[in-house]
Parts: sequence; C-alpha cells; structure tokens
Amino acid sequence: SIPIVYCLMEGKTRNLYNSVFNFLRLNLLASVNPSIIITDFETALRDTLSFFFPNARTVGCWFHHNQAVWKNMKRRGYLDLTNSNPNAMKALRMLLALPLLPSADIQRAFDVVRIFAINHNVPMVDFFEYYQNFWLRRVGVDALSVNGLPRRTNNSVESFHNALRLKFNVVHPNLW
Repeated sequence: SIPIVYCLMEGKTRNLYNSVFNFLRLNLLASVNPSIIITDFETALRDTLSFFFPNARTVGCWFHHNQAVWKNMKRRGYLDLTNSNPNAMKALRMLLALPLLPSADIQRAFDVVRIFAINHNVPMVDFFEYYQNFWLRRVGVDALSVNGLPRRTNNSVESFHNALRLKFNVVHPNLW
C-alpha cells in the first residue's frame, strides 16, 4: 500500500468525508475504480466510500474487528474467564476467526460457536448478543468477511499513521 493522498480533517463526519471524496473524485481520482476497499468499521467513512465507489466491495479490517471484539470482551469482564477457562478462550478464538469464512457461512458458524459455548457452560450470553447485534446485523457478513482476500488488514496504513503520530508526539496534533 502506498498513500497517494494525505488529508488533514477536523472530524470524521459523513459530510466531511463526502467533501473530501467529492474533491478527490473530481480532481484526482476520476478514473479510479477499486474493486475492494479495506477500512475500519467507521460508519461515516464506509457509507461515503460506498457512495463514491459503488462497484467496490467495502470490507472491514480483520485486525480492527479482532481488536474491537477483544476490547468488548474485556469491558464486559470476561478476561479472567477466558484466561482460566479453555472453552471460553476457544469460543473467543472461534469468534475472532469468523471473518476468515465466506460471508455465506458466517451466521451458521456463529451459531455453532454459540452452541459450543452453551454446551460447555461458558457464561457469556450478553457477549454473544453483542456480537450478533453489532457484527452480524449492523456491520453485516459481507463487510465482515475477508475470505479469499490477499490482504485482510489495513495495517500498512496503520503503521504509517503510528509513525506520523510519533513524529508529532501527540495523538491529535493541532497544526496551528
């Protein structure tokens, strides 16, 4: 991945993204028609990308999925459970692997993981509800699946952002 455009923004709203991509589409990227776009799960950005690149498949970054699922598991207080109960850890790892499946198989595989957790007395019902409601319903299996993609993350972009952040020595620098 090679950055071709840098843009400093004051926020992450759909209107701001629309303004940026409208400018880019008209002035720099008129003939660019990507088939796949890998991004994080930010709704405003994903909606904008889908609008400006309607023929592209917008896919979520597998790393960001796993990071968000792990943080949610910890926030719900299941870290000790997953560290002490091998079946809880196995269920968590199976959830983290769901995006590797074809989109048509993800819901069925999720149901298998949930049944595994129930059958092995893994008390994480609310965590499975979160996964069902957010990842499978809101994000959707088509955006979740990275199956068959040569790249499953946008880590090269994240590495660049991290290096830039270290140069500024603050998370959100004020350029003025």
